[in-house]
Amino acid sequence: MLDDTAEVLSIARAGRTARLHDVLRSAARAREIAERQAAYAREVRARTREQTARLIDRWPARHGLTGEPAGEAVFGCVLDAAQRLFGGCDTVSLTVVDQLGEQECRYRTADSVGVAELVDAEQFSLGEGPCIDAVEFDMVAGVCADDYAADRESWSWPRHSKSALLHGVRSSLSIGVPWSAMRVGLQSRRWALGAINLYAREPHAFGRPEQYVRGFGCWAGALASGTTSAEVDHAGA
Repeated sequence: MLDDTAEVLSIARAGRTARLHDVLRSAARAREIAERQAAYAREVRARTREQTARLIDRWPARHGLTGEPAGEAVFGCVLDAAQRLFGGCDTVSLTVVDQLGEQECRYRTADSVGVAELVDAEQFSLGEGPCIDAVEFDMVAGVCADDYAADRESWSWPRHSKSALLHGVRSSLSIGVPWSAMRVGLQSRRWALGAINLYAREPHAFGRPEQYVRGFGCWAGALASGTTSAEVDHAGA
């Protein structure tokens, strides 16, 4: 009787051991599959980043933009390009940021056409608006106001919306450019380009796709920092 019991227990233990080995083998296979999938995902991300970098670097040439100006001439070049490439743009400005943060107001308009400087100044004073949002993002991104007379913009920037309408502005697009030298390491000057602001008298004036806005912002950032468009895009990612 004892021998039979011992045999039964031995068989049970052997069965449990076999099942445990099966579980361990399954877990090992699952880990191997997961590692292969992770490696493939990393490879895809790397290829995608390389492809995106090539496209971003080629974008300026495809749209007739150059990287030749230096110093203050950069601002004039960016202003001219913005007016040329964004149809419906009636007035445009460039916002620069005090990277040291020692000024009472960290923002100022470096260059502008039309009433843009006035619209900018009121955003700086109010502390709200697409320009402020674009600068604070510190990345290549567009902040668009489709219609300042609509509820959405009035809710997002109530005081700025009223101010913009008083200046005859119905829509705007602010394109943020990475500016933080400590984080990005791109722009060494104290006052760094932070945003490009476009304003229009008509609502829904800026319907350009995100890739277009991104390409222009990267080009402007590269021009201001002496780097490539792809480096600006990566820094602001």
